[in-house]
Amino acid sequence: PVSSVAAVREGQVLHWRGADLEFHELPELGAGHQMMLMVTSGARLLFLGDALIELRRFPFANPYYSCDFRPPALERVTSLIASLKPTHIADDQGIRELKEPFDPAPPLAWAAEWRKRVADLLWPPPDMSRADPFWIRPLPDFLTARWGEPVTASVRVRNYSGSPLALTLSLSCDQLSDASWKKSLELGPWEEAVVPVSFTVKKDCPFSGVGVGIAAVVRGRASVPTQFVVHKAK
Repeated sequence: PVSSVAAVREGQVLHWRGADLEFHELPELGAGHQMMLMVTSGARLLFLGDALIELRRFPFANPYYSCDFRPPALERVTSLIASLKPTHIADDQGIRELKEPFDPAPPLAWAAEWRKRVADLLWPPPDMSRADPFWIRPLPDFLTARWGEPVTASVRVRNYSGSPLALTLSLSCDQLSDASWKKSLELGPWEEAVVPVSFTVKKDCPFSGVGVGIAAVVRGRASVPTQFVVHKAK
């Protein structure tokens, strides 16, 4: 239980729920403030009192096999976060404010709120192929464009294999005037990159919306495409 973790002495390391925790006092913040630093394969979750305040990188070396928090263990991660009653969550870009005050009732609604807000930080998208050591997310998911004119967007690619990864991104859609765009990149362990993408939907495309797939080829095997949804501008 969290209450027993809070009784750990300064600097002590313990193993809890599949991860190593380091416990530290933070006297500059006044009495009663402690820090628990979750260390799993070099990545960290930082707990300050009852608040989860920082999350750096993908927290688990192998989300399926290395520790207790593996799919479908997002429910367990949600429960862990809920038990600490956090009010803020942050990544390397800075603090992300959550609903304040954060009312924990009703419990099911609260868990759903957290699942939605932390899923992007903790896990790859739900439709990710379990066999792929990376994930791809379009930025943004939905685009509006004029048919026959260039469309510019980005994809965020994350390597969560724990090893260097070389991959080639490519587009697929039979409604593109030119689907030859490709991008090769190398990502270090846990590294993430944002890659610009450009394409043009055929001017005579008969549809009001099209899905443009972007897939990655690693060691000769292509992933399941992730789609941009492009709507025709009025």
